[in-house]
Amino acid sequence: MRRRILLKKTVSTARTGDAQSFENLYILTVQETYGKIGTLVKEPERAEEILCAVYCALYREVHALPEEEEELQSRIEEEIYRCAEQILQKEPGRIDEKEAYGTLNENQAATIWLKLEDRLGFSREAEEEPEGWPSYLLLILRIAAALLAVLLTGAILLGGWHLITKRRAAAQTAVQAVQETGEEPAPETLPAQEKQKPGWRLGTDGALYYVKRDGTPADGALAIGKQTLTFSRGGRLTMIGENREVAENGALSFDEEIRYEVRDGDVYRTDPETGETICAVRNGHVTQADVRCGYLWYISKYQVPNTDQTRTAVNRALPDGEEPVELYATTNVLETEHFQVSGPWLYYLSDGRLFRMKLENGRTEYLASRVESYFAWEDTAYYMKDRALEAVSRGRVYSGPEAGYRIEAKEGGLVLLDAQGDPLLESGDEEVQAGDCIYRIEDGYIASVSPAERNLGGIVYFIEESGVDQKIYREDASGARSLLVQEGISTDCLCIAGEWLYYSARTEEYGDECESRIYRMNLETMESEPVGAPFRGRLRNLYYYESVQAIYGEYLPSVVIPEEIRGKIVRVSGAGIEVINDTPVRPQSEGGDLLEMVMAQEGRIFCLYHRCSYDRESGTFAWESTEPLEIALDVPDPF
Repeated sequence: MRRRILLKKTVSTARTGDAQSFENLYILTVQETYGKIGTLVKEPERAEEILCAVYCALYREVHALPEEEEELQSRIEEEIYRCAEQILQKEPGRIDEKEAYGTLNENQAATIWLKLEDRLGFSREAEEEPEGWPSYLLLILRIAAALLAVLLTGAILLGGWHLITKRRAAAQTAVQAVQETGEEPAPETLPAQEKQKPGWRLGTDGALYYVKRDGTPADGALAIGKQTLTFSRGGRLTMIGENREVAENGALSFDEEIRYEVRDGDVYRTDPETGETICAVRNGHVTQADVRCGYLWYISKYQVPNTDQTRTAVNRALPDGEEPVELYATTNVLETEHFQVSGPWLYYLSDGRLFRMKLENGRTEYLASRVESYFAWEDTAYYMKDRALEAVSRGRVYSGPEAGYRIEAKEGGLVLLDAQGDPLLESGDEEVQAGDCIYRIEDGYIASVSPAERNLGGIVYFIEESGVDQKIYREDASGARSLLVQEGISTDCLCIAGEWLYYSARTEEYGDECESRIYRMNLETMESEPVGAPFRGRLRNLYYYESVQAIYGEYLPSVVIPEEIRGKIVRVSGAGIEVINDTPVRPQSEGGDLLEMVMAQEGRIFCLYHRCSYDRESGTFAWESTEPLEIALDVPDPF
């Protein structure tokens, strides 16, 4: 009971983001946690690696930790299994409660905590350390003293796994005093700080810091915009989490204690001191609002008179609603899911992927995938991925297939055009995503093509080496990986069309020769079936083109004789693969050559024709020369 009370009080304080309380929680639970990990992993180094990962994950979700001991232990065990599987890349088995648990000495516990402080961004004030003492030794002594204090205060019994009996009487007296008085020890008094200018700043360490409206650094959890942000001592952003009130009412947003709400097309502001609610924005058409970085941002939508068009506008005003400015307006569809505006950018999430659009010209960039939550400041997005805080400042120009991007053959090569028919990039080098493809553009012309990330419903499907062969894996938004049940001995390429994952797998190998077959897997039922008959050779890449509802691939019949390699383009249909006739336009070549798929559109496919050399040992190609190629198409057969 005494341990339960002490642990509950510690968790309650730690949930505010207080670093010292989280350190106390670590001290209270680390031995038991390490003991459980030790039943799964026998190597001490791996066990300590998992232990670090567990406490990092717990701190990133500290605001949601359960206070009751049984629930907390279940939560810790969940993280042990998740972190162990992620680090070991396999199912870790089950914790054996009957097995004798291993323990950490004070030196090991201090070393691990030091690593955690660095990972979590906890600061260690230099003035707190006696002159001439190494901080490492001080940390060992501090944790050893804290461990002793816990032993004295809590008479800690770790569920029968290890027993501590020293000075039980002193511990009972200390806990009884807390129970009888109901008073907490007086908080440590900190020296008065000079007030700072409120707002955000970028630290010299590359981290983002926040000073509250009262001029003091943020510390712990704070409601900002539509999220709960967690800060370490000194105001450093360490975690971005969900605001439960906003989850229940999406019309809300917060400027610390000040509450904003969209109601009936207007934005209302509630003062926390007086409780008075006023209309900050009287617009009548506001659908979303977000208050952050010193401004109130809101999106309004209304019908354009005498038309069937809807006009969407992005607006900015001061927090009290004064000085409203329209920043951007369009009659096209504007992505605003979980929107944030910062500097010249409108940031938004779509299916777990983070994008930003430049308000000046509508140019869209892709920033990251499997994003759980994010916070935009100036030209950088700080985001949570796999429960870790990451940052990205540079994106890749993006276009989904719905944007109408297309290819045009010009004298100098193939050019990627936008929906208005203008070259997307007239000069310079850039990578652009359009549909299933990433285009490498050099001096305005397409130089090469590679597959984009294959994502469906927030789940990424990819090929990775598994032993000597390549296999298909899936990874969800939490970072959990799993191997898909699949046909063949090794997979060369894949693409997604609707709810189907198509892949080309080698079924036989004999020296440099191989035989392959196309399969498709229903991503709802995970059932697999062959598509057509086996074929000689292999496929390099597969792409699905939504505009023509067809899959095309790059086909290598054989690489046995490098000088006689003849790469082709094939279309995948119900019959398997159908080789596209390129004879009328394909140049004559005395050496090896192949075709690189660029895009299918309007009865044509565009390719890059490469004269190439092939290294049999590494299995890689080197381009000797490249030129564009356009091939007329028949209407593809339905699947």
